[in-house]
Amino acid sequence: PFQAQAHYQQTLQDRTSHFYSKVLLRLATLHYQQKSFAQALQYFEALQEAARNKKETYYALEGIMRTSHALQQYDKVDQSATRIIAQGNLAVNATNEALLFLSKSAIQRKDRTKAMKHLQQLTQGGKDKYAAEGQYLLATLHYEAGEHTQSLEALFVLNQRFPIYKAWTSKGFLLIADNYLALKD
Repeated sequence: PFQAQAHYQQTLQDRTSHFYSKVLLRLATLHYQQKSFAQALQYFEALQEAARNKKETYYALEGIMRTSHALQQYDKVDQSATRIIAQGNLAVNATNEALLFLSKSAIQRKDRTKAMKHLQQLTQGGKDKYAAEGQYLLATLHYEAGEHTQSLEALFVLNQRFPIYKAWTSKGFLLIADNYLALKD
């Protein structure tokens, strides 16, 4: 990757290059994978400025959203997620992923009301991995608020609607046990 990065850096010298946006995306992705989130964010933001079409804009916004979340920059998470939702489903499940990140951002900010709103919107029609995680988070928020019956209901929905997402159903079973312990059942 380091040798490739040198070639990418050379390509970035020419902003008129046909490959400029592709190189920005590749460098951003490499830094993200290496968990160099601050550098990744810089490249994703540069990609957003250089984007020549909706696809490039989406990749930039998605990268900014994910990277900003890793950096705990929740204002940027909210801004990019909101823009992704406004653009519609440019990629498969783009809206659902953006709703999930809005939810996580609200949870980190301790804004339960906003988190619940986004999670309910996500889980109402979603059938993907983002909706499965959202259903689990919804159950978790109920559990943390001492609303064990609602938490259990959300977990039963998780198991019923999302059985193929074993990571979330497995965590759900553990939370079911915690809820029953709290209810002393």
